[in-house]
Amino acid sequence: EATVVALGINSQNVNDYQYRVVENDSSEIIPWSNIPKLEQNYGAKKAYGFIGKFKAPGKRIFLEVRNKRNYSTRDGIVFDWRGNFTPVLKQVNLLVTVNDTLFTTVLKDDQYKLGFTKIVDPKTNVPINFKFKDGLVRAITLYFNNPENVPYDIFISHKKKGDTAQNWGVDYDFSNDHVDIFNDSYNYPGNYEVIIRPSKLIGKVQEKDILRIPFEVLPGEDHSQGPPVGLIILLSLIIILSGTLIFVIYYTRSKRRLQKSKQEQQVAALKLKSIRSQLNPHFMFNALTSIQNLINKNNITDANFYLSKFAGLTRQVLDSNNENFLSLEDEVKMLTDYLQMEQLRFDFQFKINVDPELNQANIEVPAMLLQPFVENAVKYGVSRLKHDGVVKIIITGSGPDLELKVTDNGAGYAPDSASSGYGINLSNERVELLNQLYKDQSISLTTHSSATGTVITIRLSNWIS
Repeated sequence: EATVVALGINSQNVNDYQYRVVENDSSEIIPWSNIPKLEQNYGAKKAYGFIGKFKAPGKRIFLEVRNKRNYSTRDGIVFDWRGNFTPVLKQVNLLVTVNDTLFTTVLKDDQYKLGFTKIVDPKTNVPINFKFKDGLVRAITLYFNNPENVPYDIFISHKKKGDTAQNWGVDYDFSNDHVDIFNDSYNYPGNYEVIIRPSKLIGKVQEKDILRIPFEVLPGEDHSQGPPVGLIILLSLIIILSGTLIFVIYYTRSKRRLQKSKQEQQVAALKLKSIRSQLNPHFMFNALTSIQNLINKNNITDANFYLSKFAGLTRQVLDSNNENFLSLEDEVKMLTDYLQMEQLRFDFQFKINVDPELNQANIEVPAMLLQPFVENAVKYGVSRLKHDGVVKIIITGSGPDLELKVTDNGAGYAPDSASSGYGINLSNERVELLNQLYKDQSISLTTHSSATGTVITIRLSNWIS
């Protein structure tokens, strides 16, 4: 029996956490629930979270704890009470070739009367006296019950008459419910055995945990009376020359297309970097102008605070200067620092609302994407309204899309007027270049401005994985 406690959960934060329990990687036996209680045992100085006692003989459970305010804060543990790791065989299918026709048959049924065994072990479903002629079976597919993430090693053992057995590993994907074994692993007559055993990584492997499937490959039919050798050589040369010509033409055209696409991407990337280099000085010039205005007003306290904020922002801008993307978390922090600076100068209000379901640390957005629009909202929107001015930034997720919205309650402006700002024009060009580089993740930008305010909406499609 396992007793699970969480020492990091206490009376101050217990309501911020949830837990769940999943059995055998498939059944959620306890859905996301609140921490049952707090207890104080084993000499603990303060009460801690008690999650429960668990015991599931022959099964595997996964227990996970998360912070419901920030899903990136989570932890988990796996308990495995299973004693038998032998893979459970459900069915054997064969991919066979008869008279140049390729089809699939279930070994146990042998519906095409090919002479395969119909007898299988009722406990293991392993075929008994399984044999076939060389060249008849193109692939053997073994279907299993879900192995539940147990790592297995697969080997093929081959023994010719008068020789000792030779074993070699076969690199097969055993992450799903079946394994395909192709005829390059049994392309000579003789006795074979498929050996599937748990990996030594999980501990000592016992014979009871190993699944063995023996079979015999019989000599195939004699095809010596085939077409003339000269005809075969001639046809082979024609096929090789034709294939070479087709390949050269295809390769040449593909190379030209790739070179052209690469050149277009390089040009777009250079233009994008040029626009980034213009945005940063523009942003810094406006910030220094704000500091100068505070100094001219002899507002030394606010000027010093502004300088402190500006120093931090400058460091962030310089650190991200070579990065095309920043985490959503860093982008929001830069916007918060900037708005706090401008708030000292114009005495407006601002709000930043981010959808709590979004993992800000793991979602990346183009660096300083919103900053020019926020700057415009302050400079041309709410600067004259003082305390009545409000700037809002709303960030939400809609399926795979990310929506960023900047609103203000200023007097509005025409999108093509001087009030639209130098930074806005650069940002419009930047969005066009980003759409050229990332065609599967398009960015749309819409502006709605009226006498009661301005709304900028940026939608990043297929942005959230």
